[in-house]
Amino acid sequence: LSRQEAIAQVKSFLIQLEGFLNGMCCSCEAVYRVLYWENPTVSSQFYGVLLGTICVLYLLPLCWVLAILNSTLFLGNTQFYQVIRELKASIEQCVGSKPLESTPEPAEPLPPAAAPDRTPTPTSAEDLTPGSVEEAEEAEPDEEFKDAIEEDDESSQCSAEFDLSLPDNGFMSKNEVIRSKVSRLTERLRKRYPSNNFGNCTGCAATFSVLKKRRSCSNCGNSFCSRCCSFKVPKAVMGATAPEAQKETVFVCALCNQVLIK
Repeated sequence: LSRQEAIAQVKSFLIQLEGFLNGMCCSCEAVYRVLYWENPTVSSQFYGVLLGTICVLYLLPLCWVLAILNSTLFLGNTQFYQVIRELKASIEQCVGSKPLESTPEPAEPLPPAAAPDRTPTPTSAEDLTPGSVEEAEEAEPDEEFKDAIEEDDESSQCSAEFDLSLPDNGFMSKNEVIRSKVSRLTERLRKRYPSNNFGNCTGCAATFSVLKKRRSCSNCGNSFCSRCCSFKVPKAVMGATAPEAQKETVFVCALCNQVLIK
């Protein structure tokens, strides 16, 4: 470097140093004025902020202090607000330009379509019958319903056996066939058409009803419910002599069942 260039660099360095020192002196004078209450407004603000900071550091947890410090650094910076304004302006510009680009050309109006027929369809009477409503309800039957269903199944089984008696007994004599048919018909009528639909069970004193059907003991003839008269014994035990009496069974009560088995 030449002598003149070196002198020029030294002069520029001294000028920069003088400006830095002048700035430091001004800053120190401003701090002095604040600390010694030469400007009461600024001093009160400074001491208030200092007192609030000390209270925050002592009373609030560290995570809250860091959150407040971070928020202060962002919200107290003017450049941050400038960036927010620029971002908002760019978003508004993008939103405002999209409707202009995507606005379609007006199309020719179409003729108005016929209004749909909203007349309510009448519900047929068959769909509202009690039977259809009851079929839609799927519930497990109670014990009394089970008794009634069991009674109906037994009567249908007896009727089926009565109708098929002739083909199975082709080798029986005429008197035996007639005697068998009469005994089956009597048993069937006794079950389906009892002489008295009302009363109480001889065993458990339960009242007979539509669901709690009466069942007569084939031995003693007393009236029982389906639970008390639920024992099945062959007809041969009761003195029947027909060949099929060894296979056919009838209902008897508990006492008759014990007597007949012995």
